[in-house]
Amino acid sequence: MDGAENYDFMLRSLRRLRGRTVVHVRTTAPAWDVRITFDDSTELVLLCDQAVKERDSSYSVRLENRVFIVSSGLLTFEEARPSLAAADR
Repeated sequence: MDGAENYDFMLRSLRRLRGRTVVHVRTTAPAWDVRITFDDSTELVLLCDQAVKERDSSYSVRLENRVFIVSSGLLTFEEARPSLAAADR
């Protein structure tokens, strides 16, 4: 696949996750790759690339009121701030 085909495939795959419920999240040290399992047994795997700068994050995942942030091989947690979408309800 070329870059555009790969991007289209990724978007189509991610759209399949809309409306699904997360039932399990597992991380694996030392890189803190994450495996997210949904209610239909679909799994999304995020592979952590190495961040260039110490404060750069490779990815973050928000689940309800917590945010899990992976950067430079470190896993940290923060309380999530209310989203703008929630404020509009």
